[in-house]
Amino acid sequence: MKKISIMLAIILWIITAAIFIERFTERRLLTLIPIIAHNQIHGVFGWVLVLSIIFTIIPIMMPQKK
Repeated sequence: MKKISIMLAIILWIITAAIFIERFTERRLLTLIPIIAHNQIHGVFGWVLVLSIIFTIIPIMMPQKK
């Protein structure tokens, strides 16, 4: 489970970076705003960013095998 979470986090961070770079090169960065507004996530970038953060935190919180 820990390996799957790490792999998902890596994939999601790559997707997040790709979306950001794509918008940056097209000079449309402001179209990513708002990411979170009124306690709701907006747009693909917002969802991918939040999922990236969640799947980065999950392996940190999982207990170590003895």
